[in-house]
Amino acid sequence: MLNNQKHIDKSKLSLLKKVMDILIPEVDNLPSAGLLVTDEKILELLNKYDKYSSSFDEFINALKLDPCCKVSGGFESLNYENKETALKGLQQNIPESFENILELISLVYYSNDKVLDRINWKRKTLQPNGWEVEKFDPEVLETTKLRKPFWKEV
Repeated sequence: MLNNQKHIDKSKLSLLKKVMDILIPEVDNLPSAGLLVTDEKILELLNKYDKYSSSFDEFINALKLDPCCKVSGGFESLNYENKETALKGLQQNIPESFENILELISLVYYSNDKVLDRINWKRKTLQPNGWEVEKFDPEVLETTKLRKPFWKEV
């Protein structure tokens, strides 16, 4: 874990994982995102990037304040359709934070080996033997230096 960790309430993290289950449900033998992704993976990104941690706080707080969630006893108590409705409301009302949370979820989900196996993602480096780059030859600029400037002086 990182030295510069922010304190993240476990109940908020649990709520995010419930949201993840709605956004990326189980497929065939692959569990939903909330069940598949570890807390550590989520915390790593939340602690490393301010855009995710600030969006996380705004997203979770807005979700807890959603009228349907408050009346029913929380997001977890809603049926599937009402959970989707609550998330659509957040997407409309706090689009930037919603987009950042969606990005965070995608990053942690698609970094999981089981997901990569299911989509047949090749994990080899693109240039396993390195990519030799020729040393730069400044002579190639000589012709360009001889040309007149093509911009106007202001």
